[in-house]
Amino acid sequence: MNLNRRNFLVGSTVASTFAGLDVSAQSKRPAPVPVFRPGKRPYPILPEDPNCGTYPARRFDFSKEPKRVRKSFYDLTDDELKNLFRAVGYMRNGAMGKGWGRDKLSVQSPLQWDNYAQQHALHCNESSARYPQVHWGWNFLPWHRGYIFFLERILANILTTQFQVDGSSFAFPYWDWIHHKEIPNTRVRKELGLASPLWGFDLTQENMVNPDTLGFDNLALFDGFRGPSIAKPEMSPQNELTQDSKDHVEETIFYMGQHYVNYMLSVPFEQFAGRPGIDRSNQGLLEQGPHNDGHDWVGTRIGANRDMGTLRYAALDPIFFMHHANIDRIWSLYRQPQPDPETSGWGKTIYRFTDIDGSDVCVSISDIIKHMNTVEYSRPLEGPSLGELVSPVTFTTVEVGGLDATLTYETPATVEIQDTRLLGRMAEVQCLEIVTRTINNTEKGRINLFVNTPDASIRSSIRSAQCIGRIAFMDGDDRANFRDVDHQFTIPVKNLAGVQLPFRITFVSNLRDTTLVIKSIRFLLGNGSIPQPAPRATEGAHEGSDRPSDSGTEASAPKTSGASFKARLQNPGSGPGILEKSPDLRDWSPVSTNPPGPIDISVPTTAKGEFFRVVPQK
Repeated sequence: MNLNRRNFLVGSTVASTFAGLDVSAQSKRPAPVPVFRPGKRPYPILPEDPNCGTYPARRFDFSKEPKRVRKSFYDLTDDELKNLFRAVGYMRNGAMGKGWGRDKLSVQSPLQWDNYAQQHALHCNESSARYPQVHWGWNFLPWHRGYIFFLERILANILTTQFQVDGSSFAFPYWDWIHHKEIPNTRVRKELGLASPLWGFDLTQENMVNPDTLGFDNLALFDGFRGPSIAKPEMSPQNELTQDSKDHVEETIFYMGQHYVNYMLSVPFEQFAGRPGIDRSNQGLLEQGPHNDGHDWVGTRIGANRDMGTLRYAALDPIFFMHHANIDRIWSLYRQPQPDPETSGWGKTIYRFTDIDGSDVCVSISDIIKHMNTVEYSRPLEGPSLGELVSPVTFTTVEVGGLDATLTYETPATVEIQDTRLLGRMAEVQCLEIVTRTINNTEKGRINLFVNTPDASIRSSIRSAQCIGRIAFMDGDDRANFRDVDHQFTIPVKNLAGVQLPFRITFVSNLRDTTLVIKSIRFLLGNGSIPQPAPRATEGAHEGSDRPSDSGTEASAPKTSGASFKARLQNPGSGPGILEKSPDLRDWSPVSTNPPGPIDISVPTTAKGEFFRVVPQK
C-alpha cells in the first residue's frame, strides 16, 4: 500500500501545545495525515533510520500531526464517548466478526490492545537494553507522554479507517482525579443517574443469548481487576474493609488534591519529576505520590493487586491511559526551570513506539519535549484551577550521612538526628531525600517514617501524628539484578515545627525477607509551607459520653444510629475557626464560625458517619 497516496485531509485549526515544555506550536494548517487499515497484512516495509540506534526503526515525522485537545473524561459528550468505545473496543477485540469495524485485527498484530499494553510491562518489569526502564527517574514523564501520544494516533486512525469517523479531531481523555475522585464518569451520565461507562456503556443490554445492538464493544473500557466496584466507585475510606486500606485511601485523597498538586508545581524539577538515572530509584514527588497511589487505588485489594495495582499488567486497563494523561497534564502546567534536552544529555535517550501501521518508530526524549507539541489539555468545565499564582520553592539542604541503619520487616531501624544546622529550623523542613543501599526485592514496597516513636512497628498507622511520611515504590522484576546500586527517594513530610533536637526517626518496612540499609538523609528546607493532610479522625470515640474530650482538629460521628456524639476540636490557628463537615472527606461545607480556642460540638444522631474538622478563618 502506498501511504503517500492514501491521505486523510485534516481540517482542525485549534492552536494547541503541551504547555510548559515548548509553546511554539504553529497555527498553520497541518499537512495531510496518512491512514492505514490496521487489519490488512502484510505491514508495509518502511525505511529504517540508522540514527535510531542499535534496534531498527524509522524516525517519526511530527510535521504532519493534527492538533488535538484532550478533555476531562467528565466533560466528554455522548458522541465522544461512543467514539472512544469504538476505537478502544476494536483494539481489544479485533472486530471478531461482529461488525465492530471494517477489518479483523489479528491477535498477533502490534496494534492489538494486549500487545500494545505489553510495551509498558517490557519497559517496567522486564527492562533491558532494548526496553530501558521508564520509572524511578526523570525519564518517567517523557516516555509516558510518548506512549499516550502513539496510542492516540492509533485510535484516531481506527476511527477513520474502520468506522468512517473523522479521527483528526479525536483526543484521548484524562481522568481528572483532582476534582472527581471516583472511577471516571461523564457529567451527562451522572445527571441521568447512570454508572460509570468503565463498567459498561449500557448495562441494560445484558443478554446471554443475543448480542447487544450498540455497534461497538459494550465493555470496551471494562477491567475485571479493579478494587472499586460499580456499587462503590468513589475514593472514600468508608468503602474499604481494612484499616490499612482506609489509611491508604485518606493518603491518596491528600496526594491527589488541589493543594498538594499546586505544591508539586512549585518545587524544583528534580523534586517534581525525579533525577537522572534508570538503575536506581530517583522518583519525583509526582511519580511517588499521586501516580503510585492512583495505581494502588484502582488495582484490586486481593492477590497480586492486578491490573492497575502492578506495573506488569497496569496498561491492560484503559483507565491507565486516562490516569497517565492527567499526570501528563500536570507536567504541562509546570512552569519552573527544566533541563534543556539538548545540553543536559536528557534528550538523547531514544525509545521505540508502535505507529498506526504496526511498525516501530524511534523518538528521542528531545523529540518528545520539543516536537510533540500538537496536544493541548482543555481546562475542566468544573473543578479547581491549577498552577495559577504558584510561588517557586527553593531548597537548602542539610545532609546527615554515615547512618548505615539496617532494618527488616521484623526489626525497624531508628536513627538519631542531632545536626545543629537544623537548630531552630525544623519548621522549614518540607521534604526528605533518603538514600538507601541496593533494594533487590521485586514487590511493591513501603517504608514508613515515625518521629520520636522507637516502638513503631508495621502495625503503627500512617495516619498517626508521629508518622511524618513514607517511601513508596511499585513492583519491578528487574530490581532482582541490581548490584551495588543506591536508591534515592524524595518524600514530603508533615510539619516538624514542634520537633526539638535531638530527635529520632524510626523506619518501618513492609517488605518481608528483605534487609534494607538507610545510608543518609537530606533535609530539604524551603520557603513557604507544604500542605498538610488532615489529622486522624477519631471515629466513635465519644459514643454515649456526656463530656466532650480532646480529639485534635478532626473527628467523625459514629456510623451506627441512635448513638450520641460529642467532641472537643482544637482550633489549629490563633484566630477564629470554621467548623466544617463532610460525608466523605472530599467535599467540605461550613457549619459555623467560632471564636479562638477549643470548639465543643454535639452531633445529632442523624449525622451518622459524617466527618467534622476545624480550619482557621482566612
